[in-house]
Amino acid sequence: MDLPDIKKLIAANNPWWESGEIPSTLALPFRRPLLMQRLMKYLTVDSVIVLKGVRRAGKSTLMFQMAQQLLGDGVAPRQIIFVDFEDRRLRYDVHQIIDALDELYGGKFFEPPVKYLFLDEVHHIEHWESAVKVYYDRKRAIKFIVSGSSSPLVQRGADALIGRCLEEKILPFSFRDFLLYHHGKSESGEKVSQTAIEFSKGESLLTGAQVLALQLATLNTILASYLRQGGFAHVLEQTEAFLFKKRLQEEVVEKIIYRDLAQLYGIEQPEALERLFYCLAGQTAGLLNHENLAKFLQIKQRDIKAYVNYLQRTQLINLIALYSSSAGKSVRNLPKCHLIDSGLMTAFGFYDEAKAIEAAVARHLYNARPFYWRDQYEVDFVVQIGPRLLPVEVKYREGIGSEDFRGLGAFMKTFGATDGILVTKHEAGQKNLAEGTVYLVPASVFLLSNGDLL
Repeated sequence: MDLPDIKKLIAANNPWWESGEIPSTLALPFRRPLLMQRLMKYLTVDSVIVLKGVRRAGKSTLMFQMAQQLLGDGVAPRQIIFVDFEDRRLRYDVHQIIDALDELYGGKFFEPPVKYLFLDEVHHIEHWESAVKVYYDRKRAIKFIVSGSSSPLVQRGADALIGRCLEEKILPFSFRDFLLYHHGKSESGEKVSQTAIEFSKGESLLTGAQVLALQLATLNTILASYLRQGGFAHVLEQTEAFLFKKRLQEEVVEKIIYRDLAQLYGIEQPEALERLFYCLAGQTAGLLNHENLAKFLQIKQRDIKAYVNYLQRTQLINLIALYSSSAGKSVRNLPKCHLIDSGLMTAFGFYDEAKAIEAAVARHLYNARPFYWRDQYEVDFVVQIGPRLLPVEVKYREGIGSEDFRGLGAFMKTFGATDGILVTKHEAGQKNLAEGTVYLVPASVFLLSNGDLL
């Protein structure tokens, strides 16, 4: 394909150049409010923006919504360019794409005003990072926003752009997103939109629980739906259970395993990787033992370790290391494994409420890179906030007893933490232990805090 053909294809894929509007089928009406605020702030920084995450997490939609916001802020339509590398006809070197754009702009593409160049699914293009680096370093009037579903490929590019890029990991919908998507205009939705909750401050969590007390029953009902459905937006309107499961299995998991990972790493038997993922789905919130998995699946242990690493990089699974003052001990001990989205548990027939809520909390704290702790007792999550350690224990059941505080108390005593959080089903309040203060917070309130935006 020569430049005139590339130019026609690019122009056809940017209809707002003529209409002045992003089609609503691309920039879907529901916006993830806190995430969108964050992404729009990135556009004011002199950096390449890299959006990476698991397939079908909504990266393309977010890019179109960013473009729509730019139009609303007065940016001229022809300053916004979208190139979708999922379209095989456009899979050309980034330099060739930009040469075609320069011709489209009469040789003035590099001149002010700034052009917002969205490169979607950029991992399909070899050496994309080298081209972007060239234009960035030459201070061209181009703002690059790139996305990729295959995390390893995007990471390799991001590594080459160290010091030049800002990364944002795009995960499936949080509980807040899910609630606002389905109930944004309801009384509960309006109340949630107006309530700011600081996850790391017990007083803020309790204030949030108090403000939302009248909505707690409704929030718990919505949370139950979220735990079963998860946060993959493309299936949230899928009411047929069979199709819900099939679409998650085929459009997310199988494409990642058989298309992304098999091709990237040359895996000759991707069905072994699929069996491993299926096994991990059934062991969500448990310890990941490579040796036991190798014996059970009849796969070499070194392959198990490699496959687990691949799945982690694609963000299908979320591994949490043991917290220890000794880095060596932390590495030597088994990690805990969570699926990135509880809807995948439903899709593969492994739904369990207790495991699903723990997976939801793990997803909520993903950006905080939490640990777990285990000695005589156990704590589900440990978050380090500067020098401060904050233990978080999940007890999602009817009634809280004195034994439910033992893990938090033991951790606080061992490491000198002054407070901790107990995520409950209904209870809200404060309990003073000899070791410090524990704040009891309903899960539906905790998952509405800003923990996912750390």
